[in-house]
Amino acid sequence: MKLHNIFPLFLIVLLSGCSAGAAHQGIESPSVETTEQEEVIQPASQLDSQASEKVNSLFSMTPVAHQAQQKVVAECLAEKGFNEEGDSQQRDFRVRDLFPLQVLTVEDAHQYGYSKPSSLETDGKQMSEGALQAYIGNPENGSVRVEGIPGAIAKDGCLAHSYEEVFGDIESGMFFSGGIVNLPLPYIGESTNYPKYKEVVQSWSRCMLDNYQIDIETPDLLSITEGNQASTYAVYDATCREKIGYESVVEEALDAYMTTFLEDKAGLIDQLTRARQEAEENAPKVLGS
Repeated sequence: MKLHNIFPLFLIVLLSGCSAGAAHQGIESPSVETTEQEEVIQPASQLDSQASEKVNSLFSMTPVAHQAQQKVVAECLAEKGFNEEGDSQQRDFRVRDLFPLQVLTVEDAHQYGYSKPSSLETDGKQMSEGALQAYIGNPENGSVRVEGIPGAIAKDGCLAHSYEEVFGDIESGMFFSGGIVNLPLPYIGESTNYPKYKEVVQSWSRCMLDNYQIDIETPDLLSITEGNQASTYAVYDATCREKIGYESVVEEALDAYMTTFLEDKAGLIDQLTRARQEAEENAPKVLGS
């Protein structure tokens, strides 16, 4: 029997808009700011060194809300004939996980090279094919869209039902789950243009050349290396990153752009915060406590 990791299935569902069917009609969706002109994103001149942590906190479900959602999923699957639980392990949102280049320590480089399994690969409840379809639902029976969030989800799936029970309505659940991934992405991507980040990449390049005679401009070019040399290169890469303080500069760059993000998207963040609070308030009722 083929099993599927269900975390985070909302991404699979939301991003598969081509099979999502028609938009749900007659509902009021949370508003999302849109613009026809491309945004020019700049780092904050006075960065908040806690900006990334603030975003992490704002965009992570509370443990009780997560527990409530998984309870609803499990009960919904049981009603559809599947004795399978939701994913009990909570994974908090982390800005750093969305940065183009993942963390690489010397220890991990020695053990895994560039192939350390992500939490999405190693963790998470496994779900059978039938239960997966029950979880996602059938978009032919109706689907729900939220402006500004890619794709749609089927109204009759256990995922949609969990959003309705915990967040108060499907749209708010979609807005929270989809918004936390999509809204900060342009800012995180732009953080590679942070002046200090460009400088540290140049320092990394010099380190690789001076110490290992490898002439390469950026770590991302090296991280796609495959074969027998990949493990060796990963150790060289991690060693140079550690030597020049690469990770601390990444954190500073992210804080600079997350400071801008918090300022630019204050209205949307307020909507996300309200959705998060609604889930936290509804959770005890769902859990019967």
